Amino acid sequence: MMTLLVFDVLLFGLFSVLLGQFIGQSREAYAIWIKEFVYPDAVAKSTEDQRKLCISAESLSREICGLTDMIYVVAGLIIITFFVIFITFIWAYDEIIPEFDRRVTIASMVLAIMIVLALPYILSKVNISLINPSKSSQIDDKIFEVWRKNNCHGYKIDDYKKNLQPRQLYEILNQKKIEEKITPTEEELEVLKILTKDKKEINHQP
Repeated sequence: MMTLLVFDVLLFGLFSVLLGQFIGQSREAYAIWIKEFVYPDAVAKSTEDQRKLCISAESLSREICGLTDMIYVVAGLIIITFFVIFITFIWAYDEIIPEFDRRVTIASMVLAIMIVLALPYILSKVNISLINPSKSSQIDDKIFEVWRKNNCHGYKIDDYKKNLQPRQLYEILNQKKIEEKITPTEEELEVLKILTKDKKEINHQP
């Protein structure tokens, strides 16, 4: 029981570290968005400046997506560990004889409950959805707005124009087209054709 609790606490520590990195990257991405949309430069950016901005946007998108995936995995492990602790608590409680040991076990169970109940609240504060992991977060949308405004896809060499990475940005482009929140350009429509073709090929793989 105590071993499981220690494991749960260690997982929560790892979760906190990943969340701290996520918040740091999100802060950087948000700063780029503010500079681009709230306090834009009076003089138009040079091509080199736009390229650098695109590199930053795509790098942040990759890192944030990677961190988000790891946060989901660790959060899932914390929840699974909690249920294992809960089941163990129910099965073994009657066999715990000393009163002190029973009190320690109850305290451990309360701590495990506090940890698992804190997860949804903490994730909601950083706009990560446990219920719908595929949904893009607000910070993903902010990065996408910067990426699209500067036509970042257009700066790529031809080989990488067909390799739609970071995937999240192209998925958001597709989703916003479906929801009719944007009017895609001709180039973006060609990109979405490649995205749709890739999805069909993945779905038809044996």
